[in-house]
Order: sequence, then structure tokens, then C-alpha cells
Amino acid sequence: MTRIARTVIVKSVKLPRKVFRVFIELEDIYCNMVGQLVLYGVRNNIKSFIKLKALKYHEMKSLYPQLPSHYVYTAC
Repeated sequence: MTRIARTVIVKSVKLPRKVFRVFIELEDIYCNMVGQLVLYGVRNNIKSFIKLKALKYHEMKSLYPQLPSHYVYTAC
């Protein structure tokens, strides 16, 4: 089997340090949320995305009130 690897370099605008830190913080929060949801799902043998979302959405929203609802919804 042939393996193909490509590197794509996309030029972008340089982000100010403050904006970059916000993205880093957002990534940390999102990873933490997903980790909590995965652990809960595994421990409680939940196999359905819809059931997990129904059980945990409001708890995640109360834990992370600073995030817009669509971030919490996406993590669930």
C-alpha cells in the first residue's frame, strides 16, 4: 500500500498574543469538557450521542457559563 503525505502551508494573518491566548484557553476548556463527557459515557455505558447530550448538556452549561451554547452543544 502506498502512503501519500502532503504538507500544506497556508499563510495567515499574525494573531496578537492576547487573541492567541484566548484560543489556547478555549482549546483547554473544550478538551476538558470532551474528556469529562467521554469518561461519563464510558462509566455509565452510554452509547448514544443523543442520550449523553440529554443527560449532560445542562450540567456542562452550568460548569462553563462563559461559553456560548453552541460550544457546549458541540462538546456534548
